Amino acid sequence: MPTYVRRLTTALLIRCVGPIAAAVALAASADAQTTITINQPDTQVWTATVRGGTYAKQNLSTILETRASDTAEYRRRALLKFDTQNLIAAGTPVTSAILTLTVKQASGDLSRKVSVYQVTNSWEEPQVTWNSRKTGAAWLTAGGDYGTKLAESAVSNTVGTRVSFNVTPLVQQAVRGALGSSRYTRVALLDNGNSTSASWRAYYTADEIDPALRPTLTVTYGAAAATPAPAPAPAPAPADEDKEKKNTPPPPGG
Repeated sequence: MPTYVRRLTTALLIRCVGPIAAAVALAASADAQTTITINQPDTQVWTATVRGGTYAKQNLSTILETRASDTAEYRRRALLKFDTQNLIAAGTPVTSAILTLTVKQASGDLSRKVSVYQVTNSWEEPQVTWNSRKTGAAWLTAGGDYGTKLAESAVSNTVGTRVSFNVTPLVQQAVRGALGSSRYTRVALLDNGNSTSASWRAYYTADEIDPALRPTLTVTYGAAAATPAPAPAPAPAPADEDKEKKNTPPPPGG
């Protein structure tokens, strides 16, 4: 095979193989990511409601509700805790974390803006109340200790409606260990809107038989998808290619 033909063939191979190699590398990187669904009761997720007034000392771990009210007696906040400590290795890069709940019952308002906040102190499902986060340990502030507001979503009063909140920043910090020795993800749902009985919302709890209705934290973690490598620049034509063409004898019969 003439030299100029070999060099032209090599250049064409580089052009073709380069993009293919980049695509293979991208696919391998994407495959390195893992998505898990955290929604198993008692081992992965715990839920409870805290309510003020005469309910301030009652543990309400069988319901999950929000309601806005100027009267403590009617005010309700929903607490959720997810095990991101034992299910995701410390320091693992988290690329996405979405909290999803399903409306079980609701009162009159067609839509309510409900916010999700970080809960800054630990709490125990069978013990938590408006006044105490667990037996012998009061909240620093009655009703719960809350940090950053993470997201806000409109919650319909239509039964079966699913509502989602992006809590990625909090889960990233929890998994990194940036929030303290515990790497659990703890959040609360609050309706900070106008006070009305029509604001009441009830959500399916972690104990719901149908897992599709339970509160769920869906987390994607692992290596982030790589940016495809740019295709290699076309190989320069050999300096003596034209010379070789001129000196190459024509094929027989040409």
